[in-house]
Amino acid sequence: MYKLDTVAVHMALLPTEKIIVFSGDDDYIWKWWKGKSSIWDPNNKCVNHDPKLTRNLFCSGHCMLPDGRLLVAGGQSTVHHGLTAFLSFLGILQIFTKGADHDINIFNPQSHKWNQNKHEICKEGHESEKHKHGSGEDKEDSKGEPVAKMPKARWYPTCITLPDGKALIASGIYSQGHYAFLKRFGRYSFINENYEIFDPETNQLSEPKHFLKGIRAYPFLQILPNEMMFVHYLNTTKLWKIKEKEFLPIEFKTELNGTRTYDGMGSCVMLPIRHNDTEYKIMVVGGSTSLYPKEDTPATNQSEIFEFNPEKPEESKWRKTKNPTNSERFLSDSVLLPDGTILVTNGAGKGTSDHNEDAVMTVEIFNPETEVWTKLKNKIQRARLYHGTAVLLADGRVVVAGSTGHDWPPSNNEKYIEFIKPPYLQDSKDRPEIIECPEEIEYDKKFEMKVKNNEKIKDISLIRISSTTHNNNMDQRCLFLEITNANNDRIEIKNAENGSWAPPGYYLIHALNDQNIPSEGKMIRIKVKS
Repeated sequence: MYKLDTVAVHMALLPTEKIIVFSGDDDYIWKWWKGKSSIWDPNNKCVNHDPKLTRNLFCSGHCMLPDGRLLVAGGQSTVHHGLTAFLSFLGILQIFTKGADHDINIFNPQSHKWNQNKHEICKEGHESEKHKHGSGEDKEDSKGEPVAKMPKARWYPTCITLPDGKALIASGIYSQGHYAFLKRFGRYSFINENYEIFDPETNQLSEPKHFLKGIRAYPFLQILPNEMMFVHYLNTTKLWKIKEKEFLPIEFKTELNGTRTYDGMGSCVMLPIRHNDTEYKIMVVGGSTSLYPKEDTPATNQSEIFEFNPEKPEESKWRKTKNPTNSERFLSDSVLLPDGTILVTNGAGKGTSDHNEDAVMTVEIFNPETEVWTKLKNKIQRARLYHGTAVLLADGRVVVAGSTGHDWPPSNNEKYIEFIKPPYLQDSKDRPEIIECPEEIEYDKKFEMKVKNNEKIKDISLIRISSTTHNNNMDQRCLFLEITNANNDRIEIKNAENGSWAPPGYYLIHALNDQNIPSEGKMIRIKVKS
């Protein structure tokens, strides 16, 4: 177990195989005017860099861009930080300040620098002459242009990389103080119902357009292999046509009449896709038994699967998994593993976001083939409640971090990280080894890898590197690619067909043997289709 100098409210695996964590102030997480980030190297187990972060990215949304940079949208505003500090000191709710942030920030994993917007959004793709060029660190980390700024603030937004490599930004609260005040009276308003699309080639945003009325904070978004996007909030699912930029008229309801999103979050994961699959499944795990949870609302042990029919989307449906989880929990994190199973950790047995109790310490594994949940022998050592996080590392372990606990009873901010070893690491003496693999691959084309003892290799899996916060992993997905030939120590593999199967960017590629034990992951990049 190792101690970071930052609470890992936000965590991402970088193309360098290092971990970045960021949040607000370490000592008092709710200070609106401070932000901090740290780089942690799991190979030497130390924090070795502290990128200077001048903004508070607490409660932002983020996703990995195709070139390996991390896009971060919104967060906590610093515009009125003097007034905010004064009102906080008086104990007055910050209803006179917006709280939410307009900023777009980008982290460059090669230079270890943050690049923040310097100007307002440009209309029709043009920008004023005075903002045409970056300067200093910003110029070095950008692609010759400053980073765009959102015209309307977002706090608790979701970001996702689209099949063409651009990133969609949706939802988010645009006036945090007003939202918190009205929420006490059962009103959920001041949510940004527009979407914007960020272009990583120009660092610019599209004009905001209406997305979805009634959407809530931190919705779950998943890219489906037929150019549609799964959108889920509360107990409601809708399907968005990416090219047409419009929703199908139908909506789907989970069997549980409770929320899986903020502020009774479970987690959401697209089940692994095989190269010849014709139907696709998305699973939600945990969550609240109420659509509007309170401090004593029980969590659920009910997991559900959305069966998506690409030929007849209107016939898609939700159903319960064959077995429930072994523990009732919300604030849960789901992690895709290279053997195709899903690890679930973290959470609490009852409550609502920052008012929760009964930490769940057990770790479970879900097998998508049998739909059986298996409880691991070893539990996590620290309670991981609100703001807990978990991501897959290249070596196959899962790193678990974060947690600010709850407001009442009071709980400490958790800076210690720990590791979970999935079952395939319990006996890894016969673990496969990838000796050589390309750095980049193209869609629908074959490539070769050199693998030790390749005659025992039965599967090749790709897992997109993760960025996660608030139990919402906005990047991870797992694909099993087609092995087209194996000769001597080389394996020929065919990549995914297009970006709706695997959005462009960085992935961990694994070779699995006949015992379903994966190799360590090698970083590989899927190029944007030209």
